[in-house]
Amino acid sequence: MAALKTQFNALVDQANSLSGDAVWPVLAQLRDLSRQLDAAKLDLAHCIDTYNNPGGTSDFAPIPVTVHVISAAAGLPTGPQEATVWALTDSGPQNVLAAPVDNGEFVVNQVFPPRTAISVATTGVVQLRGPDFRSGVLEDLTGNPLRIEIVLGPVIRISQEELNTVLATLLPIAAPPMNESMVQANGTITTLAVGLEPGVATITASGSLSGSAYGIPLGDLGFSGSVGLAVTPSVAPDAQDLVEVTTATPVAVEFSGSLIAAVANSLSGLFGPFVENLGMTQLLTRLTQWLPGAISQSLLLAGLPKDCTLSVRDVSIEHGAISAQPVLGCVGNALSTFDPPAIPYE
Repeated sequence: MAALKTQFNALVDQANSLSGDAVWPVLAQLRDLSRQLDAAKLDLAHCIDTYNNPGGTSDFAPIPVTVHVISAAAGLPTGPQEATVWALTDSGPQNVLAAPVDNGEFVVNQVFPPRTAISVATTGVVQLRGPDFRSGVLEDLTGNPLRIEIVLGPVIRISQEELNTVLATLLPIAAPPMNESMVQANGTITTLAVGLEPGVATITASGSLSGSAYGIPLGDLGFSGSVGLAVTPSVAPDAQDLVEVTTATPVAVEFSGSLIAAVANSLSGLFGPFVENLGMTQLLTRLTQWLPGAISQSLLLAGLPKDCTLSVRDVSIEHGAISAQPVLGCVGNALSTFDPPAIPYE
């Protein structure tokens, strides 16, 4: 611990004396050392408690955790499960315990960190890339037994047409002013659409640019930019996000007029990142807003049960649609004792 602190503080001194290109590698080293320090602090706390309680007290008596799985649809993939206990630290989540779920139970053989998260995932099933359960942030857990409940929801789908209907309501979208030494331009997006093919969601934005580049007036220059995006389930144990969106194919921007290479390259370099960020943000937002309502609707519920977390076991982009298999989870018995509101007759 002392050696790590000495290394960390020496790097802090170094980082404080640097700027620009030189500081970034040092910041990356600091992050790595910070994680090592967090892990060392947890180990030290464990050792101190073990020394102070050599005979074992309630803090270190094995803590049983029951995992109760309810399937809301037939034919959902299942398999062995593994549970992970996380310490949520300032430098990110730290894996402090991994244990197989055996006959619906796993055992925690150490004290819980002050800020804890627990996740459970099915192992050995290729198509399941996300978790079965994420607790979110749990604070000040004691040594009392815990119960985790999971509802495996039915597969739900959102069509390309549904996504495009929502995207159309956002228009027009003004791009932030693009200014560099030789370019001053403003852009407006007038069409925004997504095309869905296996594995890739292609966002296309088109509109017009005005201003000047290299002293040449742009007039009302038409443009079209597109980027291919991939979607995967979020595995973050704090359960803040449901899915992650990443770039699958690079952004490409085309212009309607004949432009010299320098002008086209400058405009592409300025406008391309905006199109990419817009596509990623909108796809993530649309899916995040759609999923809770869609799982409620698929189970004929007005809303999700209180104090439950939502995760995505798997998500896939198909021709013309995105499908996802959501899962509900809670610590306690809120799902097994859930009494749904009355469903009206037709």
